[in-house]
Amino acid sequence: MPATLTKDFFTATLRPAKTLGFFYEALDKAFEQVEADYGSDVQVAVLGHSIGGWVARSYIGEVMGAEVAAKKICSLVTLGTPHNPPPTDSPVAALDQTRGLLTYINDKFPSGSPLPEAVVTCVAGKGTKSPASIGALLQNAKENAWDEKARRSLLLEEVVALSSYFPLSGKAFDTVGDGLIPVETALMEGCGKVEIEDCNHAAFVPTLGPSLRLPDTYKWYGSPDLIDAWVKHL
Repeated sequence: MPATLTKDFFTATLRPAKTLGFFYEALDKAFEQVEADYGSDVQVAVLGHSIGGWVARSYIGEVMGAEVAAKKICSLVTLGTPHNPPPTDSPVAALDQTRGLLTYINDKFPSGSPLPEAVVTCVAGKGTKSPASIGALLQNAKENAWDEKARRSLLLEEVVALSSYFPLSGKAFDTVGDGLIPVETALMEGCGKVEIEDCNHAAFVPTLGPSLRLPDTYKWYGSPDLIDAWVKHL
Protein backbone atom coordinates (compact mmCIF):
# COMPACT_ATOMS: atom_id res chain seq x y z
CA MET A 1 0.00 0.00 0.00
CA PRO A 2 1.57 3.33 -1.08
CA ALA A 3 0.24 5.12 2.00
CA THR A 4 2.02 2.83 4.45
CA LEU A 5 4.50 4.61 6.74
CA THR A 6 2.98 8.01 6.01
CA LYS A 7 1.66 10.49 8.58
CA ASP A 8 -1.92 9.68 7.55
CA PHE A 9 -1.26 5.99 8.14
CA PHE A 10 0.08 6.50 11.65
CA THR A 11 -2.68 8.95 12.60
CA ALA A 12 -5.37 6.70 11.08
CA THR A 13 -6.59 9.39 8.71
CA LEU A 14 -6.09 7.62 5.38
CA ARG A 15 -8.53 8.59 2.63
CA PRO A 16 -9.75 6.29 -0.16
CA ALA A 17 -8.90 8.61 -3.05
CA LYS A 18 -5.21 8.57 -2.08
CA THR A 19 -5.04 4.95 -0.96
CA LEU A 20 -7.28 2.78 -3.11
CA GLY A 21 -6.07 3.95 -6.51
CA PHE A 22 -5.15 0.44 -7.67
CA PHE A 23 -8.66 -0.84 -6.89
CA TYR A 24 -10.33 2.20 -8.43
CA GLU A 25 -8.37 1.77 -11.66
CA ALA A 26 -9.36 -1.90 -11.86
CA LEU A 27 -13.03 -1.00 -11.32
CA ASP A 28 -12.79 1.75 -13.95
CA LYS A 29 -11.57 -0.81 -16.48
CA ALA A 30 -14.25 -3.31 -15.50
CA PHE A 31 -17.07 -0.80 -15.96
CA GLU A 32 -15.56 0.39 -19.24
CA GLN A 33 -15.48 -3.20 -20.48
CA VAL A 34 -19.09 -3.80 -19.44
CA GLU A 35 -20.16 -0.67 -21.32
CA ALA A 36 -18.17 -1.72 -24.40
CA ASP A 37 -19.73 -5.20 -24.36
CA TYR A 38 -23.31 -4.40 -23.38
CA GLY A 39 -23.88 -0.69 -24.00
CA SER A 40 -24.04 2.41 -21.84
CA ASP A 41 -27.57 1.79 -20.55
CA VAL A 42 -26.96 -1.59 -18.94
CA GLN A 43 -27.10 -1.78 -15.15
CA VAL A 44 -24.48 -3.67 -13.17
CA ALA A 45 -24.74 -5.87 -10.09
CA VAL A 46 -21.68 -5.41 -7.88
CA LEU A 47 -20.38 -8.28 -5.74
CA GLY A 48 -17.68 -7.63 -3.14
CA HIS A 49 -15.92 -10.26 -1.04
CA SER A 50 -14.14 -9.38 2.20
CA ILE A 51 -12.61 -5.87 2.05
CA GLY A 52 -13.77 -5.75 -1.56
CA GLY A 53 -17.20 -4.95 -0.18
CA TRP A 54 -16.21 -1.66 1.39
CA VAL A 55 -13.85 -0.85 -1.48
CA ALA A 56 -16.90 -1.15 -3.74
CA ARG A 57 -18.92 1.09 -1.39
CA SER A 58 -16.15 3.68 -1.52
CA TYR A 59 -15.87 3.55 -5.31
CA ILE A 60 -19.61 3.87 -5.82
CA GLY A 61 -19.78 6.85 -3.45
CA GLU A 62 -16.51 8.64 -4.19
CA VAL A 63 -16.01 8.00 -7.90
CA MET A 64 -19.52 7.46 -9.26
CA GLY A 65 -21.61 9.62 -7.01
CA ALA A 66 -25.35 9.41 -6.49
CA GLU A 67 -26.53 10.37 -9.97
CA VAL A 68 -24.28 7.97 -11.89
CA ALA A 69 -24.73 5.16 -9.35
CA ALA A 70 -28.51 5.39 -9.71
CA LYS A 71 -28.15 4.77 -13.44
CA LYS A 72 -25.33 2.23 -13.36
CA ILE A 73 -25.82 0.05 -10.25
CA CYS A 74 -28.79 -2.25 -9.73
CA SER A 75 -27.48 -3.99 -6.60
CA LEU A 76 -24.56 -4.39 -4.23
CA VAL A 77 -23.95 -7.66 -2.40
CA THR A 78 -21.08 -8.06 0.07
CA LEU A 79 -19.75 -11.39 1.31
CA GLY A 80 -17.97 -11.46 4.66
CA THR A 81 -17.11 -7.78 4.51
CA PRO A 82 -15.92 -6.11 7.76
CA HIS A 83 -18.30 -3.15 7.51
CA ASN A 84 -18.74 -2.23 11.17
CA PRO A 85 -16.04 -1.01 13.57
CA PRO A 86 -15.82 -2.43 17.10
CA PRO A 87 -18.40 -0.99 19.54
CA THR A 88 -17.27 2.28 21.11
CA ASP A 89 -17.24 0.70 24.58
CA SER A 90 -15.06 -2.26 23.56
CA PRO A 91 -11.39 -2.55 24.57
CA VAL A 92 -10.31 -2.28 20.93
CA ALA A 93 -12.55 0.65 19.97
CA ALA A 94 -9.57 2.86 19.18
CA LEU A 95 -8.01 0.26 16.90
CA ASP A 96 -8.78 0.91 13.24
CA GLN A 97 -7.10 -1.78 11.17
CA THR A 98 -7.88 0.17 8.01
CA ARG A 99 -6.07 3.23 9.42
CA GLY A 100 -9.03 5.53 8.89
CA LEU A 101 -10.36 4.23 5.58
CA LEU A 102 -13.40 2.38 6.92
CA THR A 103 -14.22 5.15 9.40
CA TYR A 104 -14.29 7.64 6.53
CA ILE A 105 -16.38 5.36 4.31
CA ASN A 106 -18.93 4.70 7.06
CA ASP A 107 -19.20 8.41 7.84
CA LYS A 108 -19.59 9.49 4.21
CA PHE A 109 -21.52 6.51 2.83
CA PRO A 110 -23.47 4.82 5.63
CA SER A 111 -25.45 1.65 4.82
CA GLY A 112 -24.28 1.59 1.22
CA SER A 113 -25.21 5.20 0.45
CA PRO A 114 -25.67 6.65 -2.15
CA LEU A 115 -27.37 3.40 -3.14
CA PRO A 116 -30.81 2.84 -1.61
CA GLU A 117 -30.63 0.44 1.33
CA ALA A 118 -33.13 -1.80 -0.46
CA VAL A 119 -30.56 -2.78 -3.13
CA VAL A 120 -27.70 -3.45 -0.69
CA THR A 121 -27.38 -6.92 0.85
CA CYS A 122 -24.79 -7.99 3.42
CA VAL A 123 -24.00 -11.69 3.68
CA ALA A 124 -22.39 -13.18 6.80
CA GLY A 125 -21.07 -16.69 7.29
CA LYS A 126 -21.68 -18.73 10.42
CA GLY A 127 -19.07 -21.43 9.94
CA THR A 128 -16.82 -21.00 12.96
CA LYS A 129 -17.68 -20.31 16.58
CA SER A 130 -14.84 -19.26 18.82
CA PRO A 131 -14.38 -21.28 22.04
CA ALA A 132 -16.03 -20.25 25.29
CA SER A 133 -12.68 -19.61 26.95
CA ILE A 134 -8.97 -20.29 26.72
CA GLY A 135 -9.58 -23.15 29.11
CA ALA A 136 -12.12 -24.70 26.76
CA LEU A 137 -9.71 -24.28 23.86
CA LEU A 138 -6.92 -26.04 25.73
CA GLN A 139 -9.19 -28.72 27.16
CA ASN A 140 -10.27 -29.82 23.69
CA ALA A 141 -6.93 -29.14 21.99
CA LYS A 142 -5.91 -32.76 21.53
CA GLU A 143 -9.32 -33.85 20.28
CA ASN A 144 -9.60 -30.92 17.87
CA ALA A 145 -6.02 -30.92 16.63
CA TRP A 146 -6.85 -32.85 13.47
CA ASP A 147 -9.91 -34.44 11.86
CA GLU A 148 -8.59 -36.99 9.41
CA LYS A 149 -11.93 -37.51 7.69
CA ALA A 150 -12.52 -33.79 7.11
CA ARG A 151 -8.79 -33.09 6.57
CA ARG A 152 -9.08 -30.07 8.87
CA SER A 153 -7.93 -28.80 12.25
CA LEU A 154 -10.76 -27.38 14.35
CA LEU A 155 -8.13 -26.25 16.85
CA LEU A 156 -6.37 -24.11 14.26
CA GLU A 157 -9.68 -22.73 13.01
CA GLU A 158 -10.68 -21.69 16.53
CA VAL A 159 -7.30 -20.03 17.17
CA VAL A 160 -7.57 -18.05 13.92
CA ALA A 161 -11.14 -17.06 14.78
CA LEU A 162 -10.12 -15.85 18.24
CA SER A 163 -7.31 -13.72 16.85
CA SER A 164 -9.52 -12.23 14.14
CA TYR A 165 -12.85 -11.76 15.91
CA PHE A 166 -11.41 -9.84 18.87
CA PRO A 167 -9.85 -6.86 17.04
CA LEU A 168 -12.86 -6.60 14.72
CA SER A 169 -15.69 -6.85 17.26
CA GLY A 170 -14.12 -6.52 20.69
CA LYS A 171 -15.35 -10.03 21.47
CA ALA A 172 -13.12 -13.09 21.47
CA PHE A 173 -15.14 -15.90 23.04
CA ASP A 174 -18.44 -17.51 22.05
CA THR A 175 -18.55 -15.41 18.89
CA VAL A 176 -19.90 -16.70 15.58
CA GLY A 177 -18.59 -15.72 12.18
CA ASP A 178 -16.97 -17.00 9.02
CA GLY A 179 -13.67 -17.76 10.70
CA LEU A 180 -12.33 -14.24 10.07
CA ILE A 181 -15.29 -11.85 10.17
CA PRO A 182 -17.88 -11.97 12.99
CA VAL A 183 -21.51 -11.93 11.90
CA GLU A 184 -22.23 -8.61 13.63
CA THR A 185 -19.28 -6.99 11.85
CA ALA A 186 -20.51 -8.03 8.41
CA LEU A 187 -24.12 -6.80 8.62
CA MET A 188 -24.86 -3.10 8.03
CA GLU A 189 -27.81 -1.43 9.69
CA GLY A 190 -30.77 -0.90 7.37
CA CYS A 191 -29.52 -3.13 4.56
CA GLY A 192 -30.67 -6.59 3.54
CA LYS A 193 -29.09 -9.34 5.64
CA VAL A 194 -28.32 -12.98 4.89
CA GLU A 195 -26.71 -15.34 7.40
CA ILE A 196 -25.44 -18.68 6.10
CA GLU A 197 -24.84 -21.67 8.33
CA ASP A 198 -21.60 -23.67 7.92
CA CYS A 199 -20.10 -20.92 5.78
CA ASN A 200 -16.52 -19.72 6.18
CA HIS A 201 -14.55 -16.86 4.69
CA ALA A 202 -12.56 -18.31 1.81
CA ALA A 203 -11.54 -21.54 0.12
CA PHE A 204 -7.81 -20.85 0.27
CA VAL A 205 -4.99 -19.54 2.43
CA PRO A 206 -2.74 -16.94 0.75
CA THR A 207 0.99 -17.56 0.85
CA LEU A 208 4.08 -15.97 -0.70
CA GLY A 209 3.78 -18.61 -3.41
CA PRO A 210 0.65 -20.31 -4.76
CA SER A 211 -2.33 -20.12 -2.41
CA LEU A 212 -3.13 -23.22 -0.39
CA ARG A 213 -6.47 -24.73 -1.32
CA LEU A 214 -8.59 -25.73 1.67
CA PRO A 215 -10.58 -29.00 1.68
CA ASP A 216 -14.12 -29.06 0.31
CA THR A 217 -15.42 -29.71 3.82
CA TYR A 218 -14.43 -26.13 4.65
CA LYS A 219 -17.36 -24.45 2.90
CA TRP A 220 -17.29 -20.79 1.98
CA TYR A 221 -19.48 -18.22 0.22
CA GLY A 222 -18.54 -19.61 -3.18
CA SER A 223 -19.26 -23.26 -2.38
CA PRO A 224 -21.77 -24.60 -4.93
CA ASP A 225 -24.39 -25.51 -2.34
CA LEU A 226 -24.20 -22.09 -0.62
CA ILE A 227 -24.31 -19.72 -3.60
CA ASP A 228 -28.10 -19.90 -3.93
CA ALA A 229 -28.42 -18.30 -0.49
CA TRP A 230 -27.13 -14.95 -1.77
CA VAL A 231 -26.95 -14.91 -5.58
CA LYS A 232 -30.66 -14.06 -5.93
CA HIS A 233 -29.96 -10.71 -4.25
CA LEU A 234 -27.78 -9.63 -7.15
